[in-house]
Amino acid sequence: MATTIIPQGYLLPGEPNWLTNFAKALPQGAVMVELGTYKGKSAHHLALGLKGVGGTLITVDTHLDYMDCDKFIGDQYIKALYDNRLLGTIIPIIGDFYKVRTFFKSKVDAIFFDGLHEYDNISKDFANWSPLIKDGGFAIFHDYHKGFPGVKRFVDSISEQKDQWENCGGGTSIRCFKKLR
Repeated sequence: MATTIIPQGYLLPGEPNWLTNFAKALPQGAVMVELGTYKGKSAHHLALGLKGVGGTLITVDTHLDYMDCDKFIGDQYIKALYDNRLLGTIIPIIGDFYKVRTFFKSKVDAIFFDGLHEYDNISKDFANWSPLIKDGGFAIFHDYHKGFPGVKRFVDSISEQKDQWENCGGGTSIRCFKKLR
């Protein structure tokens, strides 16, 4: 039996389990999008949960290392998907969020927002992608803490939209909202 190699990435203690359990609770055949994948750690844990419901995770990222923007790291991610037998459960799209969005029309059960962490970026990501979330679906945000004030400020603004989004909690630096309409 092959050894599972969990890809590198940035998740705080408890977050891997939270992501897996969240995805496990989605409906049978659920489709989820992850915006911002880096090396794939969160995608790995979401896929583990989605496998249990016959779901699919579509990841969108340029896979350029944010520390060295000329360095492509997508090969590491694709290799980890292959090695962990997650290709198929995960469909990787390598590209810019906004260019990909112009072709993406299907409604989804959830979107995990984990792209660039400045307020303007997360606001633009949400404005472009959230219309694809089904009523009753979920918007999940990563890195909600003082180290990323743009994320914190944006997520707090979603909390105020009580007629459109219901706060479903989260774990550590994850915040989850259910789309009401």
